[in-house]
Amino acid sequence: MVESLTYQIDNISYHVPTDRLYAVSGTWVQSKGCRLRIGQTEEAAAKLANITALTLPKVGSNAYVGNKLVQIATSDGQVEVENPLMGRIRAANTALLNDPSLIKTDPYGEGWFYEADPFNWEEDKSALLSPMDYNYLRTEDDQ
Repeated sequence: MVESLTYQIDNISYHVPTDRLYAVSGTWVQSKGCRLRIGQTEEAAAKLANITALTLPKVGSNAYVGNKLVQIATSDGQVEVENPLMGRIRAANTALLNDPSLIKTDPYGEGWFYEADPFNWEEDKSALLSPMDYNYLRTEDDQ
């Protein structure tokens, strides 16, 4: 079991696993050997209404910081997920196409979006937050 930090917003507890880095936008990046796995935080996923459709990035395509590579259609409208790094998409979690509820029920496990080979991980990593910093940021946002 991975260690995690916890914060609360409106009496709801959210977890921040310590084995990954975080973008202010609510995405996480986890190292999987030479690849990086990208997903959405528990809080960001919890804010989604009923998911009706999902678009994932094309394997082999290039990703740049800020690109909207994942589009999630919900009963309340569309949400675009901001990419936190530069790299080449190497895998997309196609299990989400059959069961998009995994984004909400298991955001740090089976609900990941895609994997990428980074172009310059050291540079991209410097723009991301440690679990402790992300947890602090979210706690401060609730004040």
